[in-house]
Formats: sequence, C-alpha cells, structure tokens
Amino acid sequence: MRIVVAGGTGLIGSKVVESLRRLGRDVVSAAPGTGLNTITGRGVADALKGADMVVDVTNKVIFATEPILDFFPTSTHTLLDAGREAGARHHAVLSIVGVDRLSHPGYLDAKAAQERLVAESGTPFTIVRATQFFSAAHSS
Repeated sequence: MRIVVAGGTGLIGSKVVESLRRLGRDVVSAAPGTGLNTITGRGVADALKGADMVVDVTNKVIFATEPILDFFPTSTHTLLDAGREAGARHHAVLSIVGVDRLSHPGYLDAKAAQERLVAESGTPFTIVRATQFFSAAHSS
C-alpha cells in the first residue's frame, strides 16, 4: 500500500511518515520542500501517482480570516481531485476536536469546511480529531 502524506515534513507529518515507515509501509513524504504545492497544484499529481491512500496533515498558521478560509478548502480540493485521479481508495485528514460544534471566523471555520469537503467527496475517508498540540499554543 502506497501512502502519500501531504505535509509530511512538518511537525505532525514527519512523525506520521516515521511511524508508517516503521510499520513497513511504502510512504511518500510530500510537502512544499519536496515540490508539492496544494494551492497551485504544482507537483501534486506526481506526488500522488500510484497512491492508495492520502493522509492530509497540511497546515498553514494564518490567523487572518480570508487567507485561512481559502487555504484549507483549496488545498483539500486539490488533494481530493488528485487522489481520485491517482486511484487513491482512502483519504485521511487531521482536524480538531470540537471543530464541528464551534465557530470561529478563521481557522476553526476553515478546518470545519475542510472536514465537510472530505466527508462529501465520495472518497472513503477518516477524520482524525486531535486536541491542540502544545507546541502550537502561544501566549499572549
């Protein structure tokens, strides 16, 4: 099984890639540094070629409402479309506990939109909802 981890060089993605490799899986770590751009689509088809599963742990730390509301839906559409083209049979995405019950203009609404896109895509999916990562917390 070939698994492509979009965001595979980031904080969480690198750990996902490492864990899957320890389990003996065929893993592709895809990220901007490896030529993947889920906004423009550059490098996505190549990265997902032969993928059985796409794991989306992409992230963008943007607290301005409009840019983040654009990032997650655009990135998700790109990955879902390319996954379908590649014949991927499953799409997994990392989200946030409670995002389906909370509303916050910006990041949480963007993650909720991402979940809806994945759930409505027609591709079998898994949504993993995690609590806030300590390393992402910031003090004011």
